[in-house]
Amino acid sequence: MVEPAGHYALAVKRGDWLFIAGQTGEDGTGTLGDLPAQTRQAIRNIASILADHGGALADVVRMTCYLADINHFALFDAAYSTALGRMSPARTTVGTTGLPAGELVEIEATAYIP
Repeated sequence: MVEPAGHYALAVKRGDWLFIAGQTGEDGTGTLGDLPAQTRQAIRNIASILADHGGALADVVRMTCYLADINHFALFDAAYSTALGRMSPARTTVGTTGLPAGELVEIEATAYIP
């Protein structure tokens, strides 16, 4: 898991709810791949944070995804769908004017872990 790049928590738990800060395709080595690779890594980062709090990807009820280039939506959606399989939380995907360190995608999640 990658440590926060700024002054924020990776996740905040309130009751049965876990709010996970935006995760990028950073794998802890400083390596960033293409958009599909970054998407898969961001989801792995989310899964790791969930596990640290006793949860799993199946507990995610909502994701918000930020793309550095909204024109790559189809490529992102294919990688996202493959990474999550049959799981399908509510989702919003928006385009941005850029992400902090040249990342192509950032994903935040909300999970319910009773």
